[in-house]
Amino acid sequence: MDVSSALGQLNLGSKPWLGRSASLERLSELLTGRPVREHWKYTPITRFVDAFVANCATIAPATLQLEDSDQGGVSVQSFNELAGDDLAAVRNALEGLDPARYPFAELAVLNDAPGYLIKVHGELADPISLNFTSPQQLVLLDVSDNAQVTLIERSGPSAYATSTLLRLGRGCRVTHARCALDAALEHLSLLDVIQAADSSYDLQQYLVGGDKRRAEVHLVLAEPGAHASVTGAYLTEQGRHLDQQLVVEHRAPNTRSRQTIHGIGLGTSKSVFNGRIHIHAGASGTDATLSNKNLALGSATEIDTKPELEIYTDDVKCAHGATVGQLDNEQIFYLQSRGMPEAQARALLCSAFVRTCVTGALAEQVTDRLTRGLR
Repeated sequence: MDVSSALGQLNLGSKPWLGRSASLERLSELLTGRPVREHWKYTPITRFVDAFVANCATIAPATLQLEDSDQGGVSVQSFNELAGDDLAAVRNALEGLDPARYPFAELAVLNDAPGYLIKVHGELADPISLNFTSPQQLVLLDVSDNAQVTLIERSGPSAYATSTLLRLGRGCRVTHARCALDAALEHLSLLDVIQAADSSYDLQQYLVGGDKRRAEVHLVLAEPGAHASVTGAYLTEQGRHLDQQLVVEHRAPNTRSRQTIHGIGLGTSKSVFNGRIHIHAGASGTDATLSNKNLALGSATEIDTKPELEIYTDDVKCAHGATVGQLDNEQIFYLQSRGMPEAQARALLCSAFVRTCVTGALAEQVTDRLTRGLR
């Protein structure tokens, strides 16, 4: 099925919270154009278009699966209920996405995917948990100035195209633990975060490969003093695929970011990690680091890792690096010399490697899942 025929099966139309009408011709040109082909060169997009239609052409009624949202300081509204400033906030967030890099966010919205605005005020006593259980869903989390919240996000086996947009106010503190631990057939996810002055954002992200899985993360440190940290771990099991695209933009002076991500590939799996730090003109005083380390444990395992730096100003401190290697035979021999079977020694070393980057609210669940995958 070609792209135009596939899109013709979707229920596309005008959505007030998007601010424009869908055009099959424009969307077809977008999905087959050169910018999309470049952004999706490691994961051909045509298969995702067909799967998108198969999974999402008919949207079953779905509600937001949000736990602990009844505490003071949290309000939840469907996009269809919005007006005034709230409607404008959603429209600005959606129109700010790059359609060439994140085309499925727009497709999901146009195809009547459930969308919700969650507003957070003050310091929440308990985390709120967001569970993606329907094929398509989009959430905008608006965190007010000086608020504090922990968000726990899980994507289940039925999730296909999910988008989480965060807008962080001045001086707020957000901890975001998210995972997709089911080896789904196909799964697309987008995380888009924009930070105001002196805000702090701590992302803990854990993934396993699927038949085809692509995870997009876009962090923008838009105002001075913003700080972001990313800690992540991932596992691609036999025959699985994972494509991670991580972009961190420093648009203002005196901002800081830290990224530490470890991954393991098994058998004939394939994983892609593309991490880019973009320091804009005028963003002096930026301090940014990126580290991606991988273990390839199969003779046919493919791991493609590409850290990038784009720097357009002076007076910055940046470092980036990536490695792909195997287990240390001397360490395996050491454990064997203490009576440990070789298979157990390998599993222990792999577990220690990924657990270096496992922390926070999902640590127990993630450790159990990744450890089981390594046995």
